[in-house]
Formats: sequence, C-alpha cells, structure tokens
Amino acid sequence: MSTCYIDRNQSETIKGILILLIVFGHNHVLCPNTEIGGMMDYLYLFHIAGFFILPFFYKTNKTISIEHIKSLVVRNYVPYFLICLICWLCFSIVSKNFHFGLDVVLSIFMGTQTHLSSAVGFVFPWFLPTYCSFSIILACVRNNNWKMILLTLFSIWIWTWDWGTFYVFKSSIPLGLGLAVSYFGLGYLTFYIHKFWNKSYLVAIPCFLFMSIAYWKDLSFSFLYKLFPVFFFLCILELSRHVDFKFVRILGRNSLGIYLFHMFFVNIVYRVFPHNIMWGILGFIISLLFPLFLTFFIYRVEFFRIVFFPRDINELKYLLKKKKLW
Repeated sequence: MSTCYIDRNQSETIKGILILLIVFGHNHVLCPNTEIGGMMDYLYLFHIAGFFILPFFYKTNKTISIEHIKSLVVRNYVPYFLICLICWLCFSIVSKNFHFGLDVVLSIFMGTQTHLSSAVGFVFPWFLPTYCSFSIILACVRNNNWKMILLTLFSIWIWTWDWGTFYVFKSSIPLGLGLAVSYFGLGYLTFYIHKFWNKSYLVAIPCFLFMSIAYWKDLSFSFLYKLFPVFFFLCILELSRHVDFKFVRILGRNSLGIYLFHMFFVNIVYRVFPHNIMWGILGFIISLLFPLFLTFFIYRVEFFRIVFFPRDINELKYLLKKKKLW
C-alpha cells in the first residue's frame, strides 16, 4: 500500500485523537471560553477539520453512483434527523415550549449552526449534513484532477473572506454546503503536501508549535491560522504511524456515536457538578465514557444499530420488512 494512504488502525487512531479533543474542548470547566481566544476557540482551529481531511487519505476505487450517494445520505441523515429530534425534545422540556412548526423543519433542513441553535437548542448536529455534502462532493470529483484543483482554489478563495462574509455564506446555503466546500481545500492541500514529501511532519511540527504560541500570544496571523488544520493533521498522521493505543482506537471506531451523544452528558455534568478542576476532569471522563458505553449498547442490539447507524438503504428496507413480519 502506498505510504500516501492510511490503514484502518491509523484511521481509528486519528479519529480517536480528534474525538478526545472535541469532548475535551466542550468541557466548559477545563476549557472555559469566556472571551475570544480561549481554549475552545483554539481547539476549533484544527480538531473538527481533521474529520474532513481524513477521507483524502483513504484509498478507494469506488466510483460515484446513485447507490453510493443513497448510502452516504442514509448513513448521515438518519442519525441526523434522530439526534435533531432528541435535541428538540430536550430543548423543549428545558424551555417548556414544545413548538414544532415549519420554521423548525426548515432550520433542520438548512442544517447550519445558526439555524440549528434556534430550532433545536443545540449546534453540534451541523456536522452530519455538512459531512454528507462534503462526502458527495469528494466522491463526484475524486477521479478528476481538474475538478479537484478548481474546487480547492475556490475553497482557498473562501479562506480570504472576512468573518462577516463567510458567516453569511455558510449560514445561507442549505445542507451544510458552504462549510463543506470551505473544508475541501484543507484535505486536498494536506494530502498532496504529504504525497509530495512524506516527511512533511518535520516542517508541520514546528509550524504547528509556532502558530500555537502565536495564538496564545495574541499575534495576528489570521490567514496563516487557516492552515492550522493542515499542520495539525500532518502531526497526528505521523503520530498514528508510531503510536497504537487500543483505547484510542476504540474511541476512534465509535467516534460518531461519542460525538452525537456527548453533548447531552456535557450539559448534565456542567449543571450538576461544581465548577472546579477535579470535578471538571470527572465531568470529562463521564462525557467521554458514557457516550462510548451507549454506543456499545446500540451496536449490540441490531434494531437500535440500524435505527441510529444504518450502513445503507438496504438495511432500512430490511428493518421495515422485518417489522411488517412482526
């Protein structure tokens, strides 16, 4: 296998590191974000983008087809609609307002952070429609270098926009397409930097450290910060070749389930536990392990596994057919 691509163990290790950082970043005690420039903002410069860079490092011979697109839609939108419904229910109970009108439906359809926040009270489900759009775009252009280059150039152009313009762009386009396109260039650049020089981590590590110091020193390198995910990913890519912790791989294997459920536990522990370091660490452990155990349970029961994490349209058809037999 070409060294440009990664195997399953590396993929799971990288996803495990990313989900650890995401859960850690959502811990409001360990990562307070009372002002611009806090730990949460720092982590968001690179951790979530890693999931959009990762697919570029998968070696695949799949060609775009209607069946492939159907599978991508099912794998992302079935859990998306379910988790949005759960979020809406929790939000409605807390706010004592069970409004579910056309505005909520349209907000869920839009799938952007802004729309979801007002409709279901949570922002995190944005990842699924955005990742679905991103995956379909990648599948459509993967075998055409010119399309890949043009899309990358458009993505880089988006990076040059000021925050106000970018905010309108990503919030106005449905299905998370705006963010999906902006992430595309990161994946392309990271992959081809690594392909051109497989020891690129030798430059990526000092660049990542320099940019981290610059961030915490409040130095202004606004455009350079756009490359944070590139340098970070090249660092953990190399790390994944030498480090193989079973627990991290387990987290990576179950990263989607952890991502979808962890915010509920984050909010519970934040409201129940005292706000100090010791309880913050305990809250982090709970917010990581309880979603993991819940994901284990869902995967052990076929009905729940297909309901929450169907692999393709055929599994849903199978489940509906089985239900009729009951």
